[in-house]
Amino acid sequence: MKSHTNITLLSIISNLTMFILKLIVGFLTGSVAIISEAIHTSMDLFASILTFFFDSNRPSTC
Repeated sequence: MKSHTNITLLSIISNLTMFILKLIVGFLTGSVAIISEAIHTSMDLFASILTFFFDSNRPSTC
């Protein structure tokens, strides 16, 4: 597995963890601000997933 693929997978895992935790805390506390942060984190997760699928097809330049 390539190094940048490992980094992208780490990004996906960390963003997914943060999304789930923020969503749970936001609903438990009723905080719209934390729920909004969870939605923002989901966009970061989406970007990481896109990077994983589209960047993995490119040849490594390193």
